[in-house]
Amino acid sequence: MSDISPLGIAAGNFTVLLIPALVILYSTGFFEVAEYNSELKLSIVFVAILGIIGTGVAMIIFNKLVQISDPVFTASVTYTIPLVAVGWGILDGEVFSFLQLISAVVILIGVFIVNRSRDIITKFRRNAI
Repeated sequence: MSDISPLGIAAGNFTVLLIPALVILYSTGFFEVAEYNSELKLSIVFVAILGIIGTGVAMIIFNKLVQISDPVFTASVTYTIPLVAVGWGILDGEVFSFLQLISAVVILIGVFIVNRSRDIITKFRRNAI
């Protein structure tokens, strides 16, 4: 997808997520509650700002970095994002339990196995040619 702009990739991702998000919000009665609650309206504004500036801009920058870099850099960024997130959570006073540590290790092992099997398949294809 190197010929698609980072903004286009991010916009496509969020567009696909928009329909299920709206269905969930509607089915939970969110719009009826938000209509009469002024504090909730202000909260929605702040969440929108966080989503647009925090997540949206970060997604565009990340997609641009992926396009201009090599696979090793992209993988290293992908692996360090959860570590940074956990670090910020601990600094913010969130509790990081042993079960969460085990879960993170299981996920990383799964990613390692998938990447390792991809390397084995690539080597097998090279030798078969």
